[in-house]
Amino acid sequence: MFQTDGAFDESKFDSAYSMASTSFKVFSDNDLINKISNDPIFDKHDIFVDRSKRIEDKEFKIVKTANPLRERRGLLGTDDVHESEFSVRENAQKELVWDGATNSWQEAPNDNFWENWKHTRVLAQYDEDEFDPITGEKIHYKGEKKLNENGTYYYENLNDRDVYGREVLSKFDTLTVDGSNWNKFDFFDSDDKKKTIAGTLVKNVIKTAPAFIPGINTWYVGARMAMNLTELMAKMGKVFGGSDNPTLSAIEGYIDSLSFSSSDYAQGSPEAEKKPHVWSLENIINMGGDVFLQLAEQRWLIERGPSLFMGKAGYDSKAAEAMKNAELARIAKENNALMLANHAKYGGAFEQIKKASDSNVVNSLMEAYTKQYNTIGKHIAKAYMTGIVSAEAYGDAKAQGLSDQEAAALTIGYALLEYGLLSTDVGKWVLPELSRDKLQMKQIVRKRLTDLAKNPELKMPDIKASNTEKRNWVKKMVAAG
Repeated sequence: MFQTDGAFDESKFDSAYSMASTSFKVFSDNDLINKISNDPIFDKHDIFVDRSKRIEDKEFKIVKTANPLRERRGLLGTDDVHESEFSVRENAQKELVWDGATNSWQEAPNDNFWENWKHTRVLAQYDEDEFDPITGEKIHYKGEKKLNENGTYYYENLNDRDVYGREVLSKFDTLTVDGSNWNKFDFFDSDDKKKTIAGTLVKNVIKTAPAFIPGINTWYVGARMAMNLTELMAKMGKVFGGSDNPTLSAIEGYIDSLSFSSSDYAQGSPEAEKKPHVWSLENIINMGGDVFLQLAEQRWLIERGPSLFMGKAGYDSKAAEAMKNAELARIAKENNALMLANHAKYGGAFEQIKKASDSNVVNSLMEAYTKQYNTIGKHIAKAYMTGIVSAEAYGDAKAQGLSDQEAAALTIGYALLEYGLLSTDVGKWVLPELSRDKLQMKQIVRKRLTDLAKNPELKMPDIKASNTEKRNWVKKMVAAG
């Protein structure tokens, strides 16, 4: 191609090279023009061109998003997510409290101890479904927890609203600040992610011990029962009068806030998507503590409940002795003339016989009194337990969205069933304190055994004693039994 007569022709090469160079220049210029027209470089602030054709400089962007669970992201590794060491309830205690009555924010539960005892506080939630006013789309559903401007959960004052379906802040969870040194020794604080077994045991021991300490137990159990009965009366007021009662709602909420809570592990945490562990050791220990307290309440009711109608002689030995002596004096006074006439005729023998007869009459009267006292005590105890258990059914029914009439009907039916169950042998097994006669028999047996132990005639004969002495001793012991 570049030869002439077999030799290299430089002019032909130069001509070809010039043509190729010209063509490359044309194609190159066309490509540049196309590139300029198709991919222009415009300033990012140029408002006359399409946003996609503006140059975007590399720059940092800080975006604030809601973080209700207080998770940590990317601190220990790229895109790693680490849970907060505090539970949802503990984190909410660090946030300001909303008061709907005054439309203002109040100090956080961790910052003002006394305000927690003044108000009933619940995790803030939507009371009704909320919809977008333009699109009509549901944006929040009833019961959904609210977030504050910090993007996390917070507490609000209950005020006069129903407590059903709400998560109440226990006043015992605010005795110390979560995470502080004092909080490590606060056994009552139970709104952790998971409470230790040791802490749960100590809490329940402290909670139940006063119910079994003589001198203290009467007042402690009585105070607990007064609180329970107050809440029961509030619920019964709603059963028969409707749930729209601000005063009764305030009473219910405040008494609920005096209860002990459980950890997220035990009761679950819907916000953190944690399921409850019903048979966790924490729940079992808490249930055991509640059973002991219920038994103490049953005994208190059976012993002291009837005294409201029949006096203290049913449980107070001094009152019983005074009642017995008063009855003897009354009988002696009524038969005074008869005793004087027969004393002159028969001497002191008749007086002794009459005194023994009067004593038997009084013992019979006291036995009838005690039996009636115990019967009334059983019915009071069963009515109390029926009310306490049934009242919970009303709250659960309302929390599930049932109407006042539906919840009331369900509660009444449940109460009738519960009372019927407690009246059977099953009830005596579930509530052994209803068997008051058995308890009295045990006390009588203990007294009898104490007296027998002091009787020298019942002393066990020596091993060297004759068989006749041994047989007589056995007969005496059987007879004493």
